[in-house]
Amino acid sequence: MGATYTHSLMGGLVPTTPSDSALADRRTFVVVVRLVLDQRDRLVYGEVVDLGARVQGRFQTWRRLAPELRVVLAKLKQDGT
Repeated sequence: MGATYTHSLMGGLVPTTPSDSALADRRTFVVVVRLVLDQRDRLVYGEVVDLGARVQGRFQTWRRLAPELRVVLAKLKQDGT
């Protein structure tokens, strides 16, 4: 079975495993959610970053994580990634 690839936030292609071939007809984006937690494991703030470690969005509550991911996705779609 040949290799398949998905798009990264940086617009490049990232190889996927053969088990991901079922997703071949869908767009897949890779994001990293970087968290800063206090000593009691409470969220201080978080960032959505791309594979180049560039910050794409920030949030300070868990409730803002999903909306921030939607904003980042909208930016990616607008950029044509």
